[in-house]
Amino acid sequence: MAIGEAPGADEVAKGYGFAGIAGRNLTRAFEEQGILRENWARTNAVWCRPEKDGTNRKPTPLEIQSCQKNLDEAIQQLKPRVIVVVGETAASAIGIYNKKIDGAWLAFVLKSQSDFKTNGVAALRWHYCPVVLMPHTSPLSWNRRHNDQPIREIGKISVGIAAQIIIDLGKLNGNRLA
Repeated sequence: MAIGEAPGADEVAKGYGFAGIAGRNLTRAFEEQGILRENWARTNAVWCRPEKDGTNRKPTPLEIQSCQKNLDEAIQQLKPRVIVVVGETAASAIGIYNKKIDGAWLAFVLKSQSDFKTNGVAALRWHYCPVVLMPHTSPLSWNRRHNDQPIREIGKISVGIAAQIIIDLGKLNGNRLA
């Protein structure tokens, strides 16, 4: 399951989530790991489009809080094997990230990736479920660099970690990947 920030203009116009450029970037990253779009669920921290002057904007804390029950219920109902949080807003919404405590978002993502590589398990969890952090997949973020590493590559590593967790869980449970 992927959790994004909020629907944008493309999602509202098309009537489904992750339909814009950011969603297509995420879909491509999943497909590169052999996970087709129909095999992963999608939701957002905020379910209504936050906008200002006709453009997308970051949701306010009150908007996030108003949608919290919907988000929690969606996760509980779908029972994902792994949650991929796309960007710091989504991570904050499920209580995995607090900028004041955890510091800069990309450094937190990289630490989480390093912890997985070292320990072979996702250290972060939402109740029962492993959580993988990734940078937002918008072109504004995806096309930049962090400490000389392309943010797109950081995101692809996160999706690879999620795919590995799914494979490992399948081995533990004797299940095959759908």
